[in-house]
Amino acid sequence: MQMISFQGIEVNRFGRLNSSKLLLWWTYLWYNFAALFLLLIHRPNLVMYYESLSAFPVYVYSRFINRSAKVYIHYHEYTSPAEYEKSSPVERFFHRLEKSIYGIVDWISHTNKMRLDQFLVDENITFNKVKHHCLPNYPLKKWAMPNQNWNGKDALKMIYVGYSLTEKGSYLSEIVEYLSQLTIKTTLSIFCLKQNDFLKQFEGTNGSLTIKVHKALAYEELPIILSQHHIGLILYKATTPNYINNAPNKLFEYLSCGLDVWYPQEMLGIHEYKTQESPKVVCIDFNFLKQVNINHLLLNENESRNITYFAENVYSQLIHRLEKA
Repeated sequence: MQMISFQGIEVNRFGRLNSSKLLLWWTYLWYNFAALFLLLIHRPNLVMYYESLSAFPVYVYSRFINRSAKVYIHYHEYTSPAEYEKSSPVERFFHRLEKSIYGIVDWISHTNKMRLDQFLVDENITFNKVKHHCLPNYPLKKWAMPNQNWNGKDALKMIYVGYSLTEKGSYLSEIVEYLSQLTIKTTLSIFCLKQNDFLKQFEGTNGSLTIKVHKALAYEELPIILSQHHIGLILYKATTPNYINNAPNKLFEYLSCGLDVWYPQEMLGIHEYKTQESPKVVCIDFNFLKQVNINHLLLNENESRNITYFAENVYSQLIHRLEKA
């Protein structure tokens, strides 16, 4: 167990996750027993956990050890009932446990209103403004670094940052075909943690487009790279409720560094952020890119706006509640 401290906050990290299923299951087992042990030692009056897989130690602690403890739950991902049914036996069991305490917990939050609303419908819970909240996953203000606007003469620089890109799960093929046929010189930088042959086949020059594939960056290094680009791409083929109702982290990371954002029209969770004010958030039908006028997408006639999608602006409500608890 590795100990890391930040200004009065102690972080306990349990094990490591990799491709070994045996190590993965051992990590889950070790986490649950170690977390429960820490709860027994420290006896907190308030406990917060993220996601169903973390529910077990908090459930045991709040039901059998400290029944007066306040419980806060945050879901970074939305999981539908159908997806829970297809999940591992452990996750299904933990979810059944947490469902039994939904009525008595003090806080449940999701990353946006669409996910929260769907969660409440799934669990047959009536909205309570005191208990149910939206807690977007925004970057810190100090993390952001402003970019330079495209001058119309140099190469137009685009970027994609994410876990991976696959043929079935992304619009990479479509955007490459579209950009390669433009008369505008364009570069596309791709930073992915998990790389594959499908992704690597696009590296190089294709018409007016140059593609470079890079390994993933440390999070604190991202602003330096993002600020060197003009447009951030979101390329998910959203086919599940989690993705359809998602406004991903990269949306706010791109915007915080001044990049325009292009996203697929099926990602309904981003629609509320759509705007023609710079930096723009542009909804695109990636299945019909041939009909898209690049000059219209690049046109900037409106004034720039101040970006407010920062963690300090949304986590204050949670911090205030924790301080009062």
